[in-house]
Amino acid sequence: MRRFLAAQFAPVLRAWRNGYEAEVRRAAIAFFLLVFLAFGVCLAVPEAAARLFRLSLAREDRNTDYLKRTVRDIVGAVCETNDALGVAFPSLHTKLDREVFFITTQELEDMYPDKTPKERENEILRQHHTVFLMQIGGKLKSGKPHDGRAPDYDDWDLNGDILMWNPVLQCAFEISSMGIRVDEKSLDRQLTLAGCDDRRSLPFHKMLLSGELPLTMGGGIGQSRLCMLMIGQSLPRQQTGHPPGHQRCQKHRR
Repeated sequence: MRRFLAAQFAPVLRAWRNGYEAEVRRAAIAFFLLVFLAFGVCLAVPEAAARLFRLSLAREDRNTDYLKRTVRDIVGAVCETNDALGVAFPSLHTKLDREVFFITTQELEDMYPDKTPKERENEILRQHHTVFLMQIGGKLKSGKPHDGRAPDYDDWDLNGDILMWNPVLQCAFEISSMGIRVDEKSLDRQLTLAGCDDRRSLPFHKMLLSGELPLTMGGGIGQSRLCMLMIGQSLPRQQTGHPPGHQRCQKHRR
């Protein structure tokens, strides 16, 4: 453990000694943000913690109301984290909207039929600064899905993205892609719609289709994205460990 901690802090100490105090300070803020987020989920919103860390789901909870409650709890924890960060670092002035606006991808397409999916997201986020965009993966009336989703992951009727307005980038900013996972019925339907019936013979798919696996929900929260949003700037140097002026070798560029 001692060697592990030393290895983690070595780049920070090296950057500090090389005169990059501001970079280290921003990295420290990012670290505290993640700590606050963990405690925010566990302490500020206990209901969200219970749902986030309990993978199994009762069948009666596979519904839109349960999904929306979970989204509100996650957004509440993020906002509590942002408030705590503002107290710890008064120079930060990020304001996040706790009120979640729920809308489906089809409703959004109906509102802006001539715009691209990303343009639609930007338009709705200009009006409502915290949005949960629901039902991602299936084809819309236009014949195209809003965005791609694997047919054997989320239930396309019970999933979505948590989006917040980024005032620095002036665009919609995805914080989390999440949802209630497929059960035997939705997996059966989505495999056919996606033309992936060949996956039915795979071990996971066979077990889920036969009802042998528990029902679940889940998702990911973008740590670096939250840092960027709450600190109000991009964090490529801190997240990659490269000080200003450092050039990455060509084979690692993307």
